[in-house]
Amino acid sequence: MSSFVAQDIIKMMVKRKLRVDDARILVMGFTFKENCPDIRNTKVADLVRELDDYTKEVVLYDPQANPEEVKQAYGLGVMNDLPDGPFDAVILAVPHAEIVSLGVERIEALLCEGGLLYDLKSVLPPQAGRVRI
Repeated sequence: MSSFVAQDIIKMMVKRKLRVDDARILVMGFTFKENCPDIRNTKVADLVRELDDYTKEVVLYDPQANPEEVKQAYGLGVMNDLPDGPFDAVILAVPHAEIVSLGVERIEALLCEGGLLYDLKSVLPPQAGRVRI
């Protein structure tokens, strides 16, 4: 599943004429499910690794995940504070309340011009621009 999602993201970036090999991608959410700090069995780690094979930088943000646990269990770095953009793509992977409450405008403000907002869980309004649902 992670491979399919990563390939779909890459295809959409190419369609938008975004340069994939030089891209910065933000993945929002890492834990197993929303509003829970449990990182066991998360598939987001596979998605991050898959995207990392194609792009310059994948930044992982999760306000609930423990960075030390993520590093030890998966060898990945995760930030608890929202990073600065711009990003070529933002992937909403786990819709924690803190992430969803940012709203479409704040999330889109993290994107570069023409960037891709990819909503895996379809939590953002469908009328929002640049949203993949």
